[in-house]
Amino acid sequence: MFLVKFAPAMTDPQRKDSFFKLPRSLNGLSDPNETWDIIEKRYDQDGVAVACRNRDYRICLLVDQKNSVAGLEYSVRTLFLLFVWIAKILIDYCLRLKQFR
Repeated sequence: MFLVKFAPAMTDPQRKDSFFKLPRSLNGLSDPNETWDIIEKRYDQDGVAVACRNRDYRICLLVDQKNSVAGLEYSVRTLFLLFVWIAKILIDYCLRLKQFR
């Protein structure tokens, strides 16, 4: 099992959705309350299927035809990506200014 932290303290003060376990295989899951539903089969293209925990699309498992975990697929909010992009532009600009001094 792997543990994943997914939410900052301010959005999840009780820490109910901040951490959850990722199985190494979909066979014989230890927690009966957790279900990993296969939502998309991409065996022809990638050789994997996408399984998400309780229809939570923040992080999904890529599983092969034997239900072993082959990788992860996760989502990021667009606003966060915009912030990262703007920060990168500002850092690059500051570095260029420093070069020409």
